[in-house]
Amino acid sequence: MLQSHILQLRQGVQASSLGKDTQQQLRQLLGLSENAAKRMAQQRILNALAFRAMRRRINAVEEAHQQTFRWMFEEKSTPGTEHDNCRDRIPEYKRDVAARLFKDWLSRGQGIFHITGKLGSGKSTLMKFLYNHPQTRQELEHWAGDRKLVFASFFFWKPGHELQNSIKGLLQSILHDLLAQCPDLITVVFPKHWDQVYGGPFSVPSKLEFQPNEIREAFRRSIEDGALYHKCRFCFFIDGLDEYQETNQDDFKTMVEMLWSWTDIAPEGVKICVSSREYNVFLNGFPPDRRIRIQDLTRLDMERYVEDKMKDVDHQTKERLISRIVRRARGIFLWVALVVKSLREQIEDGCILRELEWSSSHCQTSWKVFLTICSIPLNRQSVRRRTRLFNSS
Repeated sequence: MLQSHILQLRQGVQASSLGKDTQQQLRQLLGLSENAAKRMAQQRILNALAFRAMRRRINAVEEAHQQTFRWMFEEKSTPGTEHDNCRDRIPEYKRDVAARLFKDWLSRGQGIFHITGKLGSGKSTLMKFLYNHPQTRQELEHWAGDRKLVFASFFFWKPGHELQNSIKGLLQSILHDLLAQCPDLITVVFPKHWDQVYGGPFSVPSKLEFQPNEIREAFRRSIEDGALYHKCRFCFFIDGLDEYQETNQDDFKTMVEMLWSWTDIAPEGVKICVSSREYNVFLNGFPPDRRIRIQDLTRLDMERYVEDKMKDVDHQTKERLISRIVRRARGIFLWVALVVKSLREQIEDGCILRELEWSSSHCQTSWKVFLTICSIPLNRQSVRRRTRLFNSS
């Protein structure tokens, strides 16, 4: 009998055998029940989109050293004095230009911003630094204005799980973050799945699965929903495009075209920051006027890193080491870290300071080790081999 009355109230039909106060109370309880069921259904779909390795790559990327990349958001230094090192002025100028270019894009720019660089130059570390930095969100909030900012990221990782290096993984991860911030969009993006799960808290299916075509179609619905851009603006940070595992049908160029299709649909509503190695397909596919080349900007960061890590070395020896290591690094921050790690271990083993003087042969040997590491094909099995070579160098 009660279920019959509830059904009538759901359908807006007056249950005449109940008093007005009772009807009102039931309507309130029913409203709470429906809201709870809606939240449960939304969470069920979000849980189905999430996958275990979704944050694994970004969590594995090293945090930026405290002395590095701060220039991306620090105010430009005051004009030089007679005590300034003239050698530092050109790289400082380049960094100021790059930082201003990026911040302008965040706060008022459109389209795609491209961070590029050599293998091991620090692209992923910079992307993580930028994505997590509070001023990035602050600048994007300025861009979003009175609309809600939806901010999401994805870090490709070729030797990882299939969802870490595929278009499906990219779309599924971005969809998860987008819908977590805009849960009311779920009914539009996944209408069939919504009908499946939204039947009340007792009839939710135990498991949902999404096929690749369903993920693509759901993302298309979200990005093409014109009404959404009256309420929201979207910014995505996508790291390591070169770590995407190409297929026979979907190569790197397909990836570039897909990203442009997102921003073309809503030029003022969607923008993307990407990073990659200096492959022609990316250099040709993204605009040079919205690009920074990381190995041209990190010389002073490398010097500060070496100086901080070599605190136990006398000043003169340390200055010579800094100069030689950074000069021979050729923009590869990972190589600097490798060399400094080796030197610190030598100090702990009782090496005499003068023996730390950097010889050309030692540098060449370290370069050979680094190049050997880089030449090993990137897959799950090779990660351990790379690590062993890294640690034994």
